[in-house]
Amino acid sequence: MTRFLIICLCLLASVVLAEEADFCRDATSAEALWFRHRALPVTPPAYERRSARDPRFFVRADVDFTGALSLVFLTKIVAPDGTVQRSELRAEEEFTRILEHFDGTYNRLRLVYAAPEPDEEFPLGDMIAEVNHQTAAGVSLRSALSGTFFVRQAYRHGFSSLYIDNVDGADGHYELVVFELKR
Repeated sequence: MTRFLIICLCLLASVVLAEEADFCRDATSAEALWFRHRALPVTPPAYERRSARDPRFFVRADVDFTGALSLVFLTKIVAPDGTVQRSELRAEEEFTRILEHFDGTYNRLRLVYAAPEPDEEFPLGDMIAEVNHQTAAGVSLRSALSGTFFVRQAYRHGFSSLYIDNVDGADGHYELVVFELKR
């Protein structure tokens, strides 16, 4: 619907601003090209599952307007003293369910590994910690990312192209890594 409104506004502006009939004819041809474009599939609602035993644990995913599928998993909590609490939600199974839920409506996975903020109640920092551990030992960032759980799952499901979009930090000290995977 948004694309249709933009096209209408552009066509209206071109007709109002046109001084020659040829310009209007060109604008009408451009309209025909826009309407021949195949519409994107309708995206299903966001995917969310919460633990039945402990609602702090959850899995969430959605597809944004660019076709990027984003995931948020909180299936374990590591307390400051090092003790680990795990959910009955299994990340591998949830990853597969998410891909099936959004099948055909996304064109890439967009993942963000970030260091937790000091005041976060449930820090989601185990992926960035794994990347930092690997890169501090001399492994390249791409290889370190490829060894993380989510990238291994993506590869298992047919994704093969990893593109690093944005980083904040350096080997062994990354605060943020944003990357995408495509089939």
